[in-house]
Amino acid sequence: MSSHVIDDECDKMILFVRNTFKMKWIDTQYIAESLYDRHPEINPRTINFVNLRQWVLDLDNFQDDPNRCNEKILEAIQQAWIDESE
Repeated sequence: MSSHVIDDECDKMILFVRNTFKMKWIDTQYIAESLYDRHPEINPRTINFVNLRQWVLDLDNFQDDPNRCNEKILEAIQQAWIDESE
């Protein structure tokens, strides 16, 4: 089996998991990856927390209580998104 086929299989598996996995606020890395994919034109260093919170809530596979969000969580998501974009 060629590495290209394996890469395609891995990509399909990653997409499947991302689309079926229900994210919560503690899933900062998965959230950051989803935001990176959904908003590739955005520089995460310049996003404000009001917009960041709303964009997380708007993710199709995000499912958590909006009131469980806080500044520390948003900072972690932002940093993970920065890391993902570099």
